[in-house]
Amino acid sequence: MGKFLHTFFSPLDFLRAVPQVWNGFQYNIKLMLVAEALVLVLALLVAIVRGLPGRAAGPFGRLPSSTRTSFAARHSSSSSS
Repeated sequence: MGKFLHTFFSPLDFLRAVPQVWNGFQYNIKLMLVAEALVLVLALLVAIVRGLPGRAAGPFGRLPSSTRTSFAARHSSSSSS
């Protein structure tokens, strides 16, 4: 039992790992913020395109639906294998 506790719950190893864990956490937060900003911009563009009036904007209005459908089809086929 002592070897198990020393291997998995060593206070010295825990203290050594804190800086690496903190750096990884900061990286994840930065990545999340960048991804969120990109998603917001893309969602705004999709909403604007969907709201465009007229027949000329028709293909652009259907574009978000077609990309969602193709993504769903790719995702379902890859998860079944």
